[in-house]
Amino acid sequence: MSNEKQVPLKTGKGGWVHYRPEIKLLDCTIRDGGLINDHKFDEKLVKTVFDTCVAAGVDYIELGYKGSKKIFSPSKSGPWKFCDEDDLRRIVGKNRQKQRLP
Repeated sequence: MSNEKQVPLKTGKGGWVHYRPEIKLLDCTIRDGGLINDHKFDEKLVKTVFDTCVAAGVDYIELGYKGSKKIFSPSKSGPWKFCDEDDLRRIVGKNRQKQRLP
């Protein structure tokens, strides 16, 4: 048993734990993770990451780059290096979410 005194969790205005609407969450798992694997993610994985972020209430989700296929070779990089609206729509679906895809 610990001899440490249990300090009650402070909440509400002035406390250190409370809702802060000005703080937004951004997930860049697919965009930045693609730097490791040349953006070669399976579509099922991308969909799972997106759905998980939605369920967690993440405000912004970066699923890839809108790079040019003239600049980045499709034979060297996966589709998330130069994703387009059709790629995003396959992941997001027709549902309008509150999340933004910057």
